[in-house]
Amino acid sequence: MKLTLNFLLLLSQLVCFGQEIKEPIEIIITGHHVITKEYVRKNDSIFKASLRPDWVPTNAPSATAQDSYSQIQLINRKNYFLDYRTQEEVRDGFKYTIISSMKQVQKDSLKKREFRPVTFQLTSYKSFSNKDNFPYRIIETDENRTKTVDGFNCFYVKMESIKFPGRFIDMYVTNQIKLAYHPLISSSKIISQFYPLYMKIYNGEFPNDDYKEYTFRCRFPRERE
Repeated sequence: MKLTLNFLLLLSQLVCFGQEIKEPIEIIITGHHVITKEYVRKNDSIFKASLRPDWVPTNAPSATAQDSYSQIQLINRKNYFLDYRTQEEVRDGFKYTIISSMKQVQKDSLKKREFRPVTFQLTSYKSFSNKDNFPYRIIETDENRTKTVDGFNCFYVKMESIKFPGRFIDMYVTNQIKLAYHPLISSSKIISQFYPLYMKIYNGEFPNDDYKEYTFRCRFPRERE
């Protein structure tokens, strides 16, 4: 009887606090990549010719200003995930949207097959070759710093690049979504703790001049009924 009462109490707490675990059938991720002219100007001033490889002309810019969008469509099937990616390209003054890659990820093994239309190349490999090999480490977790993302009450997590200190990822994450695959976080150790629904990857010295921002939109089965 005591065990039954404890279970009912736990269940009521989960319902009250909205902690129901959900599994989306589709996630749309919109990416926004920004490199401002101001960043290019500042970066060129500190990127001295002595630091350039011999094959790079001394008058070549270290970066090119851009303001472009991309999209990832993640489809959750019974035995695998489908990962479609598109991105904007500018040619002769016109913007084009191209398919950059198509991936199939097996749920049981996380083995990935990827096709790149631009090069017409098909490759197969393990999505998470090493659970602890993700090139960023968690440096801050603040569950009191919250933000509503696509209807989920998310909390703040910050990561820093291991290889390039000063390169950060700001994330708002939820523990209400459990999926074995995340298109931008190639670490099962990380996504077993929480699932990011907002990400901003940026240069710590120029957080608003050199960054990639990703926003997420989840779809669940009843939304298609």
